[in-house]
Amino acid sequence: MHRVWNVLFAACALGLACGAVSAQVSDSCPRFGWERFTNPGAQDYTIVQQHSSPLGHEILEVDFGELKGDYAKAFLFAEFRGDCLLRVVSVGSYSFTAEYHAEANPDATYRLFHADLYESETHSTLGFFEGEPNVDEIRAMAMEILSQPIIDTPAETDGAGTSGD
Repeated sequence: MHRVWNVLFAACALGLACGAVSAQVSDSCPRFGWERFTNPGAQDYTIVQQHSSPLGHEILEVDFGELKGDYAKAFLFAEFRGDCLLRVVSVGSYSFTAEYHAEANPDATYRLFHADLYESETHSTLGFFEGEPNVDEIRAMAMEILSQPIIDTPAETDGAGTSGD
């Protein structure tokens, strides 16, 4: 598996500097400032599969255990070019989103999940789901998105880097 991802995730799992997940190995890598949303935090995780994109990039599929923490994830797809983290498609259920949804919908029998795309300078919400979505459908969506060339766009929210692919 991808050595940078394993080392950085291992550091987080051991409670070391989790911000390192966004740290790029090379100065030539685009800045990736979304670690608050992409780190595993207190969650257990398994890198379950490695995919190749038509762009020649490596995509790691990560499955997370029980939802824990403010930015809990169900699964994540991380795109690398060499040792550079480029983009992440993440599916999770953040505590503040779940709490707001539960207050607004007291009769709901499901937890609200959402999918996001994180790129060096942008964040996009891809959709919301009533309960945890099917991983096969999310994998197909993530692979389709991560198979498209990266387009440089201005930052949409705080926390992003300054250079593109």
